[in-house]
Amino acid sequence: MFFDKRKFIMLFNPVRRILKEKYFTNNALNRNWLDSFRNKYCFRLRYAVFSISTSIALFAGYCYQNTNKKLSIKGISEHEIKFLSSISKNMIVINVMKGTKVNRNAFIKELIRQIKSEELNKLDIKIYYVEEDFCSKSVPNVSLYKGYGNIVSNIDLNFRSYDSIEKIKSFFIPKSENILNNHSSVVKNISYNTFENDVINASDKNNPLLLMYYDDYCLMCFLIRPLINSLANKLRNSTKIQFARYNIERNDLHELSPTVRATPTFVLFRGRQKPEHWDEYRPGDLINKIVGIKHGVESDICDNNELAELNRLEQNVFIRFQLFTILNIWSLYLMELQNTLISTPKDQLDKLNFKQIEDLLFISLTFFEDRILSSKNGANYGGVNLGKVISYDKIIEKHNFQEILLENVKKDMKRSDTIEENIEHLLDEIKGYCNDYLAIKSLIEKN
Repeated sequence: MFFDKRKFIMLFNPVRRILKEKYFTNNALNRNWLDSFRNKYCFRLRYAVFSISTSIALFAGYCYQNTNKKLSIKGISEHEIKFLSSISKNMIVINVMKGTKVNRNAFIKELIRQIKSEELNKLDIKIYYVEEDFCSKSVPNVSLYKGYGNIVSNIDLNFRSYDSIEKIKSFFIPKSENILNNHSSVVKNISYNTFENDVINASDKNNPLLLMYYDDYCLMCFLIRPLINSLANKLRNSTKIQFARYNIERNDLHELSPTVRATPTFVLFRGRQKPEHWDEYRPGDLINKIVGIKHGVESDICDNNELAELNRLEQNVFIRFQLFTILNIWSLYLMELQNTLISTPKDQLDKLNFKQIEDLLFISLTFFEDRILSSKNGANYGGVNLGKVISYDKIIEKHNFQEILLENVKKDMKRSDTIEENIEHLLDEIKGYCNDYLAIKSLIEKN
């Protein structure tokens, strides 16, 4: 139905009632206008219903497509899991029976919805599913991968319980240790929570930061730890290079960190620039790399005395390892001696053989004497040839020795001393073991 322009404007004018009362007094004319108004009102009502219905339909379609897009989950084969986990920082793999309609499963839909929520969306968790011909008890419902496949958790979940989703979410919550930094230490400990502030924001092109990734039971990390402390200590007043370390066992990898697949790993950070990943971790290579960075930052050359001092650090790494080995052997021998004394009758004590311990005592005393001589004449100390006296193969095979070694490595990784200070600490510990043995030996001889 069509209206002339004047009537159309008047009918849709907010003050149409006032106009009607003021200008239209004729009943016939009023009836005509009333019929026209009724027809127009019906038209408007039908138009409003049609518009609202269309809007609801379009909005529902948009929401469905958008939700369906967010809740999409891709199927993969078992052979793809290893590769995908190596390139994904966080990943979930759901094992389902073949033929399962994954996108219609209420549990999986709710899991995906929560994983894609604002709280966890920044973690960029990838979700896949693998179809199994049959699901046995040996096959977990869900496999969780974190840290580019370095941390894996297989969970047998109840797909009917939404409490299982909380278990999955808690796995991906970033792990960060509580750091208590020693202000006297030049090598700063970094956690997940402090990474961006203490690494990214604290470094730039002219103030690079060398970060060592390590874990508590890494033997190479143990060897390098005091060397880095010594380098940082010697260069603290002559260079702008910063030194820090990051425990990947107690902290998850940060989003701004490069991929770390092994320890020790060294990465040089210059603020928001792409980090420089170092492949070298041998003592000599590290020293040369750090000297090269020093030249690049300060445009100067190390003098002969400084180079000689740095080379001496490399030699001290070897000496420290020898001392640490002797310390662990002392722990093993004294533990075995204690067990032997407990199980040996008193009248049989004089028949005990202490040759192994006597050889170890001789090596220890040789260390002390050579160390004293080298400190007096300033000559470099080359260590002792332990292989001539101690059979490593037999010792390493002993389970107790491996436990002692790992425990002492873990203890040492908590220290913040330099390599020179650590050598003195090891010498004191060995001297204590020597005195303990001599005291036990004298008691046996008196009896």
